[in-house]
Amino acid sequence: MTIYPKRTVDARTARISYASFGDKGASPLIMIQGLGMPGTMWHRLGEQLAEEGFHVIIPDNRGTGASHNLKPMFLMQDLAEDIAAVHDHVFGASPAYVAGISLGGMITQRFALDHPERARGLVLAATTCGLPHNLINGAFVSPDAIGLLLKLCFTPKSATIDDMSKLLIHPDSSPRKKELFGRIREVFTHEPTPPATYALQLLAALFHSTGSQLHRIQVPVHVITGDSDHLIPSKNSDLLAAKLPNVKHTIVERAGHAFPLEHPRSFVDEICALRARAEAP
Repeated sequence: MTIYPKRTVDARTARISYASFGDKGASPLIMIQGLGMPGTMWHRLGEQLAEEGFHVIIPDNRGTGASHNLKPMFLMQDLAEDIAAVHDHVFGASPAYVAGISLGGMITQRFALDHPERARGLVLAATTCGLPHNLINGAFVSPDAIGLLLKLCFTPKSATIDDMSKLLIHPDSSPRKKELFGRIREVFTHEPTPPATYALQLLAALFHSTGSQLHRIQVPVHVITGDSDHLIPSKNSDLLAAKLPNVKHTIVERAGHAFPLEHPRSFVDEICALRARAEAP
């Protein structure tokens, strides 16, 4: 696994590390990972997007990778402020494209709502606008998925590749599960995430609720999900697309929650398509 150098910026209640890919004059892009995942999980896509003409910034969410949490409890607003601190440190007044998956997609929503002048366009991948809207819409996470998620978060040594497969990928990808999840195990061997971080990020996700505010996001948004997401059902993306005023909605076929792992080109192409749409005359 290639280890890229990281820089650090002080946020209000955290010290956030980030890796950088591409030329500084290229299109600004911030990529935000999901629950408990260090930014290192994005690095291969960061390389590909740099080749597509992006200046890619990949932060470690507080408590993951090389980032430090300095607060006993935090909410989605705190995680969004971390991204704002990284944005200002790297891009200054220039708005950036922001792409987030799962928890990262929740952070992206909050970032765009709290800092609209910093966002040029969003990719919301395999994510949700949160309670109560997803509960009313029938898009809430299944008890089985919650059980698997808790097992992976808090007893990772007892979690099997079959557990990860059931939660994160489409059955068609099962023959590749050792290859796909070998990457995750490799990352966590170098950058293990403490159980306290999972607990705090899960708490932030529980209180996440943007459904009544999404009409305020006026920049182009691409909502994308796998057609067989067991963790955050695709109905959540339907709900997001219905509430956003300037949206393109994409379903990746034969893909689960970790569709960028299964079909990495789909995510790269979606970000490139967002830029083309945002910059069209």
